[in-house]
Amino acid sequence: LVVELNKSRIMWSRFAAELGNVTPAGCWLDNIKQTAGKNGDTLTIKGGAMNMDILLDYANRLQTLPNVVDAQIVDTAQNKKNNVQYISYTVVLQRSGVAKK
Repeated sequence: LVVELNKSRIMWSRFAAELGNVTPAGCWLDNIKQTAGKNGDTLTIKGGAMNMDILLDYANRLQTLPNVVDAQIVDTAQNKKNNVQYISYTVVLQRSGVAKK
């Protein structure tokens, strides 16, 4: 049981570094929520991007992360803060317990 749990848990320090490596300039994270499941887990990432091209690039880059089997943009909204327009987003990642080769 411990071995199985160890395989499926996220090493947050490593995962945070991986997220930083795939996050393009002009895109940021505000919140990450993990939900565990039988065949892996779901990560809901909320943040912002300066434009849709950057957000689409980010979603594609997320697909390259180890254990990620799917990355979907599930919500976007136009926002403005301090006279700067940006897109807020929600991306859902599906992760498996087995790393990609």
